[in-house]
Amino acid sequence: MLKNISNYEKSLPKLDLKDRKILRELDMDAAMPMNELAKKLKISRYVAEYRIKRMLKEKIISLPYVVTDSAAVGVRWFRVLFRLKNVDEQKKKEILDYFVALDSTIWVASIGNKWDVIINFMALDSFEFNNIFEEIIIHYGKFIHSYEILTYINIHDNEREYILPEYSKEMHGNKLKKVFFHEMKHIPELKLDETDKSIIDLLCKNAWLSYTEIAYKLTISRNTVKYRIEQLKKNNVILGSRLMIHPSALGYQSYMLFLDIHNLTPEREKVVQEFARNKQNIIYVVKHIGRYRIGFECEVQDQKEFQQLLVEIRDKFEDIISDYEIFPIFYDHKINYFPMIGKLIEKPDNSKLKK
Repeated sequence: MLKNISNYEKSLPKLDLKDRKILRELDMDAAMPMNELAKKLKISRYVAEYRIKRMLKEKIISLPYVVTDSAAVGVRWFRVLFRLKNVDEQKKKEILDYFVALDSTIWVASIGNKWDVIINFMALDSFEFNNIFEEIIIHYGKFIHSYEILTYINIHDNEREYILPEYSKEMHGNKLKKVFFHEMKHIPELKLDETDKSIIDLLCKNAWLSYTEIAYKLTISRNTVKYRIEQLKKNNVILGSRLMIHPSALGYQSYMLFLDIHNLTPEREKVVQEFARNKQNIIYVVKHIGRYRIGFECEVQDQKEFQQLLVEIRDKFEDIISDYEIFPIFYDHKINYFPMIGKLIEKPDNSKLKK
């Protein structure tokens, strides 16, 4: 057994201190200019670029994406867990490819234990989500054993502090850790037009695109791109940018922990969020309406570390946790925070963002 673990560790890409510092800086600010990154880390721009290209090649990271709060412009998020039946690997791949191709899917992942697939959907309202779901049942209902549907209320994205635990204090002193908060509150007067939509669409696929590159692709001026992005940030449509880091390439495992919670008062919810922010292995916190009120996405070194975290959560919140469910996340097939943005284009009256 020890030999197997050793071989696994040897197969992982090697990361030194500079690599880990790059990952920590870009984790919550992937669009940071390369010159600024190099200056912060006291390395040359060439070294920074070389190391990032190497990590891309070794699949430690993928292209970064902008983090958006799409609910601000009038969409809703839903989460569905599926347990499949009577499917071989070929049929499962077909089903996963179908989910990935849908313009309503934000996140598609293969998971374990009781469930097989977890999907985050985006829809304009409950009626549209029902149509999407019924279409899935028409296509693949005979392969679905069971499902669980949850409605999103809000999301907190936390830093991957575990990559280099002491780094925040070293570089940023006692500043609060960075968190992207998706309030998911609709702002009726906020409208997006074709230009806004096209900019977001490009940045969801690659947050490293410069104003000039976006301007060239959309045949508009650089200043227009800059102004539109500034307004999207000001109105909290764009919250920031994250580097797509693959935990498995770092020797980490991903787990989802769903908590069945009763009597979640605002005071206790605040304690839950503060607890999660101060735990380096809790990366995402989602509040739902449904059976599971809170979902933690955790990245840990092994099952033992996850068990220690689970016991701590159970003990600290035993007064509000009725039950819980755990499952490993094996592979992310798709992540796009704004997949159906084309449906949100407003032709007239775009004074809020338009220039």
